[in-house]
Amino acid sequence: MKLEKGKKYTRFGVGEQMPMCFRSEFTVKEVYDDGRPVIVNKGKRKRYLFNGSATNDTSLFIEGWELKPMIQPELVIGGCSTWSMDGNIVFVNTTLDEVKTLVKRNLNENFTRFDRVTISTEKGNVPITDLDMELLGECARAKLRKKA
Repeated sequence: MKLEKGKKYTRFGVGEQMPMCFRSEFTVKEVYDDGRPVIVNKGKRKRYLFNGSATNDTSLFIEGWELKPMIQPELVIGGCSTWSMDGNIVFVNTTLDEVKTLVKRNLNENFTRFDRVTISTEKGNVPITDLDMELLGECARAKLRKKA
């Protein structure tokens, strides 16, 4: 995955210390000669060298900020935040089609864990995994391999 200078990105992922989902919005301020980007988180000034391990198989990278689907920790009911520590990226207040469209925009070629992306319904968290999402992942990886 190659992040470009000056562009804004959103990362949806699962924490390493606590298995709950998060959203991280950042801008790429510069790119070193070896391809490693320097990022600044939204609303902050401190620069960070982008950690390559962040492009693991469970992180979604989407170009742009303020994407519509909310993730579970952002949902507040009665003044309290809600979250589940099941290791999944849980989208709430959205439709299955919106989540699938978001996943199709993913830039992370290492992403393979479609079973980890779920949508919250009345019946609980439902994975979006189905054949077309798995094929999409294979097609995207095949295209990237051809470019390299």
